[in-house]
Amino acid sequence: MEAKMTRVKTDKTDSYFIAEYGRTFFDGELYKPKPDVEKEIEIKLKILEDLQHQLTKLRNQRESLSHVPIPIKKLKENLEYYDDLIRKIEKSIKELEKEIKELTKKNFQEEYKLLKSIPGISDRVIGMIISVYGNFKRFKSVKDASSFIGISPGIHESGTSVKKSGSIKKMGNPYARKILYMAALSAIRFNKYCRELYERLVSKGKAKKLALVAVAHKLLRQAYGVLKNRRPFDENFCT
Repeated sequence: MEAKMTRVKTDKTDSYFIAEYGRTFFDGELYKPKPDVEKEIEIKLKILEDLQHQLTKLRNQRESLSHVPIPIKKLKENLEYYDDLIRKIEKSIKELEKEIKELTKKNFQEEYKLLKSIPGISDRVIGMIISVYGNFKRFKSVKDASSFIGISPGIHESGTSVKKSGSIKKMGNPYARKILYMAALSAIRFNKYCRELYERLVSKGKAKKLALVAVAHKLLRQAYGVLKNRRPFDENFCT
């Protein structure tokens, strides 16, 4: 496309150049909205996150209240109020987790079985992968998939003296990043390859947080592999 210079900026001229860019660089892949079931799983996962945030907050408030020096009767009433709220939220979380699992298993049977074969991957992680990535058909490589949610460590350098440890980039899908990062904590216990990666990085002096980011990326690579190849996770194949 021939470059053009203009001093005019209006909605009409902006839309023209956007259309020209799309016409020139269009790769044949039209945008397709997510299927309703994927949207439903995604919404339920976000509600689940909100409920867990509320649960943590209530538990902390209850713990703080239990140490406040007020009359025993009044304290008991307040603690019972918190206990009742906590029980209700815990019940809602269990019901929501069950719904997510059933939705995933019913509508994505093969994908669920393939992802479940990976050690350390929970039903919540499976739900996130399916709702965010589908079966990875839209992604040509693991690099594209990881960049999509920002699960690769960043580097901060300034001049020759300021160098900071890497951290998760503040771009992409923050909720998907959070789920994978939390899954990494489980993976270093149950997933041989993730544990070996974590221990190797830590032994080399890398920060534990950075090592967990690498483990989260490893989990995503394993998920990408089993869904792209339509084969269950195989430790011998990995070796």
